[in-house]
Amino acid sequence: MRLLLITHSLATGGTDRVAVHLANGFAQSCETTLLTVRKPSPSTGLIELIDPQVELISLNRTARSRAIDLILGVVPLVRLVRRLQPDQIIATGNNNSLFAMIGYLANPNPLRRFAVKITNPVVRAKDGWFKRTFRTALYRLVLGRCTRILVLSAGEGRNIAALYPAFVDRIRVTHNPYVTPAMLAAFSQRGTSGQERGFLAIGRLHAQKNIPLLLEAWAIARPANARLRIAGDGPLLDSLVAQADRLGITSVVDFLGYRTDVAALLGAAHCMILSSDYEGLPAVVLEAFAASCPVISTDCFPAAAELVGAAPGCLMVPCRDAPALATAIGTVAARPGTADARLRQLSLPYAIADAIANHLSALRF
Repeated sequence: MRLLLITHSLATGGTDRVAVHLANGFAQSCETTLLTVRKPSPSTGLIELIDPQVELISLNRTARSRAIDLILGVVPLVRLVRRLQPDQIIATGNNNSLFAMIGYLANPNPLRRFAVKITNPVVRAKDGWFKRTFRTALYRLVLGRCTRILVLSAGEGRNIAALYPAFVDRIRVTHNPYVTPAMLAAFSQRGTSGQERGFLAIGRLHAQKNIPLLLEAWAIARPANARLRIAGDGPLLDSLVAQADRLGITSVVDFLGYRTDVAALLGAAHCMILSSDYEGLPAVVLEAFAASCPVISTDCFPAAAELVGAAPGCLMVPCRDAPALATAIGTVAARPGTADARLRQLSLPYAIADAIANHLSALRF
């Protein structure tokens, strides 16, 4: 069995890290090729994680635009599929699903299978009529060619089924391999009520993550004996630093930059905050659970209510609601920093070995 996994890049996002974990796991029983469209950057550390049994191929695109990368990569992709003759092509994120579909259709083989992972919502609440109609039609085209549609939660599965009832039998709920042994081994260091509490946000400094909302909420809450630490880098860094200065909170907000020691950061945190406008199933939530770290999250992903809303010590708030987020911050800041083993239990299906087995079952290798 030969598999071809397609991702845009090996950057700092969760989708790319999951692609590497999946490739490593699949390579233990299948010939596995991981294709990146953009030239990989050694600085992210993902190349070092790739198992020697995985064949890593890059189209080495360097355009600033993902769309341009994908357009310029179509002909090389078609040639690569023709050469490799994979038994299954897997788009590791729905943002490269159309690209992967072209490679699949341009090399007809009645025995070849095609799977897409839905890693972000197909349509979003803020989408206007035209965008919603266009995206719904585009994904109908792509998902109609799939043998498997892999979703990250039962909630997302219901959303896809509602949009495309004819494809229900292709949908499979999968658990992304998010949780490493290091995360499960992270010890809680959350302090007592008399010590400074560390609130942590992790993610790219991109509009999707809505860090401006988090800074606004922090300025409203101003919890005593607490600091906000933001781990991540991206194009909004300068504007976020300026916003923190305008809000008068620079003395209690730390911009940590891109960090690879996520397990240690979560182990030391009093709480992790996710302020995004939308997500698929955010890795940081499961990583926080693995470290028994409580989570405050916006209602930004389909499983938010069933996962965060029902988890002990965790709170869910509406998206783009700074006062509600501020209230949640104040509530959690007043609590003692104790670990809850039930959170760690919730993360176990997303441990790498278990999640790989889950994917293999869903794909029916």
